[in-house]
Amino acid sequence: MKVRELNWANFAEPLRRLATELGEIDAVLYGKVNPNHFAPAWGRMMQHCGAVAFSGHDDDGRVCSWLGGLIVPDMFTGEMQALEFLWLARPGVSGAALSVLSAFESKAINAGAKMVIAGSSAFRRPEAMRRLYRRLGYVPHAEAFRKVL
Repeated sequence: MKVRELNWANFAEPLRRLATELGEIDAVLYGKVNPNHFAPAWGRMMQHCGAVAFSGHDDDGRVCSWLGGLIVPDMFTGEMQALEFLWLARPGVSGAALSVLSAFESKAINAGAKMVIAGSSAFRRPEAMRRLYRRLGYVPHAEAFRKVL
């Protein structure tokens, strides 16, 4: 798996290609993710707010994974932290998901981050995701709830 660190000028195309191939993307807190809306907003975050993005590609150049996150100071302590925001992977492609997570973690370490906080979609294979995060050294950190208004 080849991982590319993306910049604000080239991050959107891999996201759109993967999102199109995967079909509609669900995000736990926000409902359906529309890459045509998400991409411009994420681009602004990359330009001004410490957002980063990575894409994973197979040997044929096909996009197999995409991760967007923030590497920013914690607003309470000032310590650098990394916050995974959107993490997509093509099912059945070995190493696709972990390759971009590993790149994000490395970028966070190099930026001086003391922790990575990764979300987990509770409705998508929650037990499998908990096992994966624990295997990778993550521990439960927070729980989120939503209310539709």
